[in-house]
Amino acid sequence: MTGILILRERLREFYKKNVKFIAPIGKFILAFAVLMIINTTVPFFPQINNIIVVLVISAVCAFLHINFTCVCAGIVLLLNTYKASVELAVVIALLFMIMIIFYFRFSSREAVILLFMPIAFVLKIPFCIPIIMGLTGGLLSIIPVCFAGLLCYIAGFAGANAAALTKAHSLTTIEKFQFISQRIFVRPEMSITLLAFAATIIVVYFVRRLDIDYAWLISVLSGSLVSVVVVLLGYMLINNYDDTMWLVFGEVVSACIGVFAQFMYFPLDYSRVERMQFEDDEYYYYLKAVPKMSVIAPSVTIKRFTKEGAVSERGRDVSEDAFLDEFEKEFIKDTDSKMPSTRKKRKRR
Repeated sequence: MTGILILRERLREFYKKNVKFIAPIGKFILAFAVLMIINTTVPFFPQINNIIVVLVISAVCAFLHINFTCVCAGIVLLLNTYKASVELAVVIALLFMIMIIFYFRFSSREAVILLFMPIAFVLKIPFCIPIIMGLTGGLLSIIPVCFAGLLCYIAGFAGANAAALTKAHSLTTIEKFQFISQRIFVRPEMSITLLAFAATIIVVYFVRRLDIDYAWLISVLSGSLVSVVVVLLGYMLINNYDDTMWLVFGEVVSACIGVFAQFMYFPLDYSRVERMQFEDDEYYYYLKAVPKMSVIAPSVTIKRFTKEGAVSERGRDVSEDAFLDEFEKEFIKDTDSKMPSTRKKRKRR
């Protein structure tokens, strides 16, 4: 455990020292991945599907705020769906406007969920997003998570039903909207997934706030279990057993990601829990303090003794075992090098 904590601290120190380089590279990779997923799912706008255009947009997003990447991804999605169906593009635009007016204007930091959700869907691990948001956010995180999932299903619908959308030109505008709403918003798989997202966030949020040991870890496991139960029961009701194995596998991977995120951001040491009680004129107060796991990576200065003098090597972060091994090797080497000369001096005498 100590070695893992030391590795965690070193990674955090490395990120702090090189954040000027790591942040733009991460933004570039994130923007490039999201834009490529959108262009692959709904490849209807040839000017944007060009790899050079995607690289240029990703390079610009690398040096701007992460919300600008969300805006670019939304524009690319709208342009691609506009080529397939004007009505579908209007539906997506209305959804964006509703979310911007009623939610994202107050909580813009969670707009990054829009970028990670399509990547999670492609990797078959969409439930890692609600687990992490249940750990780091509140109940209002249900809104952006479900909205991001809805957009992913709409994009998948547009890519899978492009032929049907293009043949619907003979219908009136109202009939086209009815066709789109019946094919998208009445899909049972989407409703089950969004319900599982909401249930996962609720369970993780409330369990991590309980006054029990290892509440954060239990919240991740319980949230994963609830999402599996909700999805499996929902798919059994609609007699859909095609993606059951992938769902279970994705849930296991999502739970592992949640445990890793909990350890990286909320490592708690329950062996040193302290409980305090105090009072004032009106209330009694009971306080439970759980310290965080923390360790300082050892910084050792090694001195090597040679014929010219002592040579020091500073700034090397090594563990205690590595330091002792290196010291033992150097000591044995120096001893072996001095033994022949000592014997020669004795023979001369």
